[in-house]
Amino acid sequence: MESELEAIKLCREILKKAKGRKAQGAEVYMTSSESTSIEIKDQRVDSFELAKDRGIGLRVMVDGACGFSYCNDFNSDSINKLIDKAISSARNSTPDEFRGFSEAVERYPQVNCFDEKLSEISIEEKIEKTRFAEKTGRDFDKRIINVRKCSFDDTQYEVAILNTKGLEYTNRGTYCSSSITLIAQENNVMETGWEIDSSRWFKNLDFEMVGREAARRAVEMLGATSVETKKVPVLLDPYVAMEFLSIFASSLSADNVQKGKSMLSGKTGESVAAKQISIVDNGLLPEGLASAPADGEGVPMQRTVLVENGVLRGFLYDIYTAKKDDTVSTGNGFRGGFKDTPRVSVSNFYIEKGNISQEEIVSEIDDGFLIREAMGVHTANPISGDFSLGVSGLWIKGGKISFPVRGVVISGNIMDLFRSVKKVGSDLRFYGRIGAPTLMIEEMSVSGKG
Repeated sequence: MESELEAIKLCREILKKAKGRKAQGAEVYMTSSESTSIEIKDQRVDSFELAKDRGIGLRVMVDGACGFSYCNDFNSDSINKLIDKAISSARNSTPDEFRGFSEAVERYPQVNCFDEKLSEISIEEKIEKTRFAEKTGRDFDKRIINVRKCSFDDTQYEVAILNTKGLEYTNRGTYCSSSITLIAQENNVMETGWEIDSSRWFKNLDFEMVGREAARRAVEMLGATSVETKKVPVLLDPYVAMEFLSIFASSLSADNVQKGKSMLSGKTGESVAAKQISIVDNGLLPEGLASAPADGEGVPMQRTVLVENGVLRGFLYDIYTAKKDDTVSTGNGFRGGFKDTPRVSVSNFYIEKGNISQEEIVSEIDDGFLIREAMGVHTANPISGDFSLGVSGLWIKGGKISFPVRGVVISGNIMDLFRSVKKVGSDLRFYGRIGAPTLMIEEMSVSGKG
């Protein structure tokens, strides 16, 4: 990886050259990363990859228009071509008064997102831990017949953002994950189970949990059947609740609001969910996978309350959308990498947890349905909020899990779903950047047989 001083020096040189070629403003985004990817199959290493990547993204302002280019070679010729292409891009773009870069930042919040010990962990240990996850899943139950995939991934990265307004930002971070997908079989019927755990720190990964929970999810669905169509209380498992929340997230983007693609347009200050629901985007969340001192534009990250006790309080902004609404960025301008320009996105985005466990909620339900999996949540209409989804899970009878269910459908509207939440669990769980606890919906129609 480039040293921090080398990265800053090169970024400064690029800014100087860009200004020398008539750019009125410029911003350099530089990243470098090293990653490991391991897959285990039947206790043997099925695939192994070490990869390095680095690159530079350059935005320039020329006569009110913004241009962009990128490169992954840092030699002099490549840098000159990078600048020329960015300036040419600007000259072929339409001027936009809302385009611009971050002002200089005097001090960033302190956020720890780097595992100092990750680089000291041997490849052999990573392989053994991944084998352990697979073995745990295999040994959970004799009905586990196959492990489709068992993986470990980690990444170390560095980022530098500098611009002609005096902003200079550098940061480094780590990320690692363990995941497994396996198959259980009984009476010639197969069910799939999966699990994932991810963290900034290797020591926090629970490889045993990954194998155990994936196997449990597969086994508990064996013998699944459909049910008669009926209206009952419905519980959304944290992963399913997270999937619905991810659709809701698109409507909290100021970019979508401004484009008329949000179901929440014009509803600030109004009730948009049950009073038990508070939704937060927190770029400073301890141990959050998206936590960092700054976003992809160098704007300091922050904690933003979007929905408070069911009431819509605001939206997520990057610099561009903030200027359009005559406000300030919430620190939500993110990039997929050096090849991308910033766009509004969530950081650590979640529903705040309640104070009751999933088990306690189940114990209070006489007849209901715990949804473990929903197929095709991404197909829900992000503007109207309408959905119709095949789901599977566990039926609840007399306050206890009774039998597995599949072959049923739920339909409705995401806004109505969040307004109908009666209880929020204490089991907040993150899947990547987005997290949710168990949610109990007062009543939904579960369409099955008849």
